[in-house]
Amino acid sequence: ITLCNLGKIYKELGETNKALDYLEQSLDLALEIGSKYEVADIFLNIGQIQTKLNNFESAFANLTQGLQISNNIKSKDLLRDGYRSISEYFTATGNTENAFEYYRLYSAVKDEIAKENSDLNLLSIQTGFSNLNTEKEIALEQKERLISKLTTNQKAQSYLVLLCILIAVLSLYGFLYFRIRQKNLINDQLRDEIKERKIAEGKVKHRLEIEKVVSKISSRFIRINDFNKAIRLSMDEIGRVSEANRVSLYLIAVNSKDLEKTYEWFSSSLRFQMELYKRLSFSEYPWLNKKLRLGEIIHVNDTTVLKEEAASFKKLLQVQSIKSSVIIPINFKGNLAGFISFDSLQQTEKWQQDDLALLRLFAETIGLFFERKEMEDKLKSSNVRLESRVQERTLELAEAVSKLQQEINFRNKAQQELSESYRKLKKAMEETVNALVSAVEIRDPYTAGHQLRVATLSREIALAMGFKGEELDAIRTAAILHDIGKIYVPSEILTKPGKLNDDEYQLIKTHPLAGYDILKTIDFERPVAKIVHQHHEQLDGSGYPQGLIGNEILLEARIVNVADVVDAMISQRPYRTSQAIEDALSELRDHAGTRYDEDVVNICLDLFNNQDFQFEDIKFRKTLK
Repeated sequence: ITLCNLGKIYKELGETNKALDYLEQSLDLALEIGSKYEVADIFLNIGQIQTKLNNFESAFANLTQGLQISNNIKSKDLLRDGYRSISEYFTATGNTENAFEYYRLYSAVKDEIAKENSDLNLLSIQTGFSNLNTEKEIALEQKERLISKLTTNQKAQSYLVLLCILIAVLSLYGFLYFRIRQKNLINDQLRDEIKERKIAEGKVKHRLEIEKVVSKISSRFIRINDFNKAIRLSMDEIGRVSEANRVSLYLIAVNSKDLEKTYEWFSSSLRFQMELYKRLSFSEYPWLNKKLRLGEIIHVNDTTVLKEEAASFKKLLQVQSIKSSVIIPINFKGNLAGFISFDSLQQTEKWQQDDLALLRLFAETIGLFFERKEMEDKLKSSNVRLESRVQERTLELAEAVSKLQQEINFRNKAQQELSESYRKLKKAMEETVNALVSAVEIRDPYTAGHQLRVATLSREIALAMGFKGEELDAIRTAAILHDIGKIYVPSEILTKPGKLNDDEYQLIKTHPLAGYDILKTIDFERPVAKIVHQHHEQLDGSGYPQGLIGNEILLEARIVNVADVVDAMISQRPYRTSQAIEDALSELRDHAGTRYDEDVVNICLDLFNNQDFQFEDIKFRKTLK
């Protein structure tokens, strides 16, 4: 009990860590001795502290445990405290519906306890009255007996006895007066508690009304059509439910440091004052400027007690007969955009702390939707410019098509024309690629079909390695064009039947760079030119033209390199006959991980050995045994 009391004392002093320490020690002792009342009381106190510390999960577990034990032992005092603590927990977590429900349970148990105490007091008073009547009757009987026995000489003693009896009667009446007065005090306390409960219920109801209005306002802005009408309706609703006399919305004017009143709502008892103080300058109200830019809510309970540093702002409020006010900043994209004020012209201390969070939520909602309005305005403006540009471009394209190809009819819709242009552009690109391939094959007939076969094998390897979409198309395109640079090599060297000398071989080795120079100016979606540039590079640095090593070589280029080696070995050349497919695959196995990428080689071997891959226009020559 001592440890528990120490924990409660530290809890009241706000030293939560010490309080929790003592309460947890006392809980262990209470559990050992089996005192269920003490265990339940300690659980409830621990849950109250954890609610204040925002440890909501632990708080709820302790509170429900304490409440369950309280219910099991039928302790109304502990049930009352438990219901109140859980109501405070739900209030802290923002669950107002459950908070209100548990507050009702708390009030019901509290009323039961008060009624029981009142009944006990009444019973005590009735017993007192009964005892009084009995004592009075006894006193009267004693008086009569004494009077009858008194003699003339005993009258003095009789008067003394009567005086004593009178004093006793007066004392009894005094006692009864005290008990009745005590009863009245208890009744007064009950009336005060009932009044407090009604006030608390009123606050909860008022808070729920504000929450409902804020939720309604948020929903309104989701499907907004008329922004100004929505703002006016929202100002009217929040003004009425917050019981303000006036709600004003100020926004920072464009290209100015002044605040401009854009919307205002007045209660029916006040005249419209929209034109009064329509513009405010931050330079005249530095205290207001500082608070708003710090993002603080300015809560003025009584304008008469504002500090000297807010003198100019105080004068502004008093000139408008404002007695109390709440001013909440509005932000756009993290910057101050203005503020919304709730003013009471009739009473001080109009709003409590519980109201401020909901009023701030309303201000944040207004801020968000002003930001949304700004974005929508920009989007509309952008759409207008885009539509104008599309129309201009459509006309330009229509004129160009009319000049270039008279037989094509004008397109009815700009979108169809753009789609057709894209299709033609893609087709032109494919035709250009095919033309470049044909140019190379015309100059080097021995490699006819080589580029397409390399493209086919490269695509199958890339597909097996997980390449998709544009990346897969880029590998195929690069593979088709990988020898495009050979158009700069004289055809006599390309078709020479004998072995090339060093000079001729060095000239052949320039074709990857030549291909890169041809393709780098074409706006491919992927690095096609770079893949062509690197398709003869090898992992150990023995390749050309840059002598790249390992991961310096694009994976796409490593794929094309492997496919190029396979097709080059099995194809007929002017200086040698074609080799068997087993020779080509053996070359890959022997140099996997040194010259060629090991993963690419493994997939290539799998395609030929396990998936029966073969080029359509080549029948593989088997090695003679």
